[in-house]
Amino acid sequence: MPDLLTHFLVAFLFVKLIKIERYKSLIYLGTILPDILTRCPVFAIDVILN
Repeated sequence: MPDLLTHFLVAFLFVKLIKIERYKSLIYLGTILPDILTRCPVFAIDVILN
C-alpha cells in the first residue's frame, strides 16, 4: 500500500508542477492502475486458499 500512495503523490506533484490539467485523471490512473491490477490476483488467491 505505501507504494500505491507514493505513486499517487508523485503523479500529483507532477501534475501540479508541470500544470497538466487536461490529462490529470489519465496520469493518476496510469500511476496507480499497475499496482491495483497486480494486487487483485493476490487477494483473490488469498481468499480462495483461506
